[in-house]
Amino acid sequence: MKYEEFKKEYEKARKQHSLPSIDELNNEFNLQFSINKLDEMPLKLADFIIGQQLDFFGGYLNWTYSLIYGSPQSGIVNKEASFLNEKEKKQLVKTMYKITAITRLSPSIYLEESEKKYEWITKLLKQWLELKPQLLSLSQKIRTNWETTHVEYDPEKEFFG
Repeated sequence: MKYEEFKKEYEKARKQHSLPSIDELNNEFNLQFSINKLDEMPLKLADFIIGQQLDFFGGYLNWTYSLIYGSPQSGIVNKEASFLNEKEKKQLVKTMYKITAITRLSPSIYLEESEKKYEWITKLLKQWLELKPQLLSLSQKIRTNWETTHVEYDPEKEFFG
């Protein structure tokens, strides 16, 4: 299925349920990639879009968790965690808890009546737009640290030690 076909179908639901535009959702949650992989229109349009939104939040949940608690598999993430001071880590824990609460909504949402599900599309977009500045600021701080940190290679130490 192509994005434009999906967009036409979504537009019907949008008018009926006062939803944000599919272009706005695509801009924030990169829906087009998943939509273009569809063979046909999903039977439950709201479930499909909500699922894509929650998957998107899930990626940020993994990232924030790794920055707080580290990762034995990734020296890079562990180095990035060292870029944050204690105050920033405490704030990041609060952000991670918000994201966790959002991702754990899925069982409740999927069990709700079909018509009520559409409300979640707008609610999830609103929650994302509230969290986005915090995550953007964090990302910029990490990027800046990578750009300004210079490490000499020492074979006696860990690469990111």
